Order: sequence, then structure tokens, then C-alpha cells
Amino acid sequence: MRRLHGVIRTPNGAAIVCGVMAVREDNVPDRLDFYLPLGALARAALR
Repeated sequence: MRRLHGVIRTPNGAAIVCGVMAVREDNVPDRLDFYLPLGALARAALR
């Protein structure tokens, strides 16, 4: 697995950390998972 981390901006302008993970497994198509940590979402909602 390879992971990249970054920052996105929500429509209200809050910055939230995010990640993207490339997943390769045998006998299934490759996939790309995008994720937002729940703690980061909670902090952004309080702003």
C-alpha cells in the first residue's frame, strides 16, 4: 500500500487533513481509497 497525505478545504473554508491510499490485491481490481479522519471533521465542524 502507498499512502499520500494532504489538506482539503471545505465549502466553508475550513482546512481538513486527508489521505489517499492505493490498494493492490490479488484477483481483484486495484482501488484508490480517499479518507478524512473523523477527528479532523469534528474540529472543522466546530469552526
